[in-house]
Amino acid sequence: MHTYKVNTGRELTLEGEVARLKEENAQLRSDRSGMQDCIQLRENQIGELKEKVSDLEYVEDALSQANWVQNEMRKREKELKTQLVEWRDRSMGYTKEIGELKSELEELSKAYKDSTREEVTMKKAWREQRELVALRDDQIAMLERRLAKRASEND
Repeated sequence: MHTYKVNTGRELTLEGEVARLKEENAQLRSDRSGMQDCIQLRENQIGELKEKVSDLEYVEDALSQANWVQNEMRKREKELKTQLVEWRDRSMGYTKEIGELKSELEELSKAYKDSTREEVTMKKAWREQRELVALRDDQIAMLERRLAKRASEND
């Protein structure tokens, strides 16, 4: 036997409400799925933005270090320029001193040459004088022998 259920107005209203809620639930699930897709997309975008921020922070750090290095290099350049000026000044002093020493050397060289010439001249004169003395000694000895020979002949 079949039993028929008689729907009352209230049951029909509730069934309609259930059907509507089921549709709304399906719509909400669909919306929820779309929202999750949107959330996932946004999370991916946030991840990409975080990577970009990290890259930018790295670049910022690199630029900061580059600026620091550049400032240090400028300081070092100033120090080296100052040192170069000091070296040039010293070099000019050394050049002047070298010129003076060259002049002194030329004077000493000339004096040495003159002294050497004078010494050579003196040595020649001394040799000549020695030769003259030797000749005189020989002449004196010869005269003494003659004198001694005559003295022995006269005795």
